[in-house]
Amino acid sequence: MPLKRAVLRLLDDLSPAMVATGAANTVILREGRRVGENADSA
Repeated sequence: MPLKRAVLRLLDDLSPAMVATGAANTVILREGRRVGENADSA
């Protein structure tokens, strides 16, 4: 879990699911911006 939190400082935007869990396990490149997502919470 530490890396799922460490990546947060490298992201431009956060999805609602990522905000709810506090961790990102997927990074999506959307319109040139890095968006953190948590696919486990879907």
